[in-house]
This record gives sequence, C-alpha cells and structure tokens, in this order.
Amino acid sequence: MESVVDRILGLEWMMFDMVQGISGRSPCQDDEKTFLITRRSHFAILPEAVQQSYLEDLLEADARGHNLLTEKYAYMMEFASPEEFEKIKDYLPAVPDEKRLVVRDIVRCHLAQYEEVCKRYPHVASSGRPATADRDGEETVSIETYMTGELYTYSMRTLLLYTSFMEDAKTSGINVPMRMLEKQAFQQGFSSLDAFDTFLGSTSL
Repeated sequence: MESVVDRILGLEWMMFDMVQGISGRSPCQDDEKTFLITRRSHFAILPEAVQQSYLEDLLEADARGHNLLTEKYAYMMEFASPEEFEKIKDYLPAVPDEKRLVVRDIVRCHLAQYEEVCKRYPHVASSGRPATADRDGEETVSIETYMTGELYTYSMRTLLLYTSFMEDAKTSGINVPMRMLEKQAFQQGFSSLDAFDTFLGSTSL
C-alpha cells in the first residue's frame, strides 16, 4: 500500500513533468531521481496531518485541472522576475493577505533555523540555494523565494497545520531545515549530515 508521501511524490512528479517554463523544458525535469530525493526529504519529516492535508490539496487541484507545481514556479517569479510576473499574474489564483502573512511567518521561522545549518554545515549550505531573496538572480532562486512560492500553493488548512508543526519544532528544539537535509544525506548514501558536509568540502578543494 502506498504511503501518503509516496502518493504526494507521484502527483508532484506528474505535475512537475508538465511544467512549461519561459525558456522551455528544464533539464531537472528529466532527473526524476534527484527530484524524488529532494522532495521526499521535505515531506518525510512532516507530521502525517500535514502530509495528508497537502495530498488533499494536490488531489483537489488536479480535479480542477490546476497544476500546483506550475503555480509554484509562477508565484516565485513575483520576487525573482517581477517584470515577467506582471505578464502572468492574472492567470494565477490570487493570494489573500491572510495567506501571505502566514506564509511569511513560516518562511521566517525556517530561515532563522537555517542560520544554524550555515554555521555547522557550511559546505552543505554553500552547495544549495542562497538563503534570502536579496540573492535571487537570473539563474538562482533563494530558499526564501522558493518556499514562498511553494507555500502560496498550499491551502490555508495545510498552512495552519504547517504553522503548528513549526511552532512545536521550535519549542522542542528541533531544527526543521537540518532534519530535511539529514534525510537528503541519508538518501544519498551518507551516514550523517557531518559526513555529507565533509564530502562536499573535500570536493571543493
């Protein structure tokens, strides 16, 4: 029987495969393995209630003929490519102010925790996306922009559950982005995030 995460990944990969970028199909759309590793690392640490709610978001969107992955990348353009975003924004579901505020708080919490990742695992951090939107560029999208675009596609139901998860993690001393990166390291065959960081450091010499 498929797990909730497996069902999410199946739907996301289907949607991702159909995304049509401004410059055409991206090479990463032909790299299913990396996509699944990255996305599983994200969803595997979330509580089942968040997983199930997001799965329902995907199913509901698919039933309406909406592609949440297309919408995610389109929302990201509001910050990374404002001029291009102006051309497409009217085709996207509007993002209410209430949702924007909830998303902003989740992203801020994530970025605050990510600072510890940068301190402890500098090679892991430098090999990934830059943290903040002021580092966005033509070829680079920050964690802040990427997360914001993605979370805009979530329902308020899912966002409120996600908020509770982040609050509980903070209270319990759990670093969410670090847990996600640990999952990613394990899937890539490393025994720990320390080992992954050491490997990346050695390859950059």
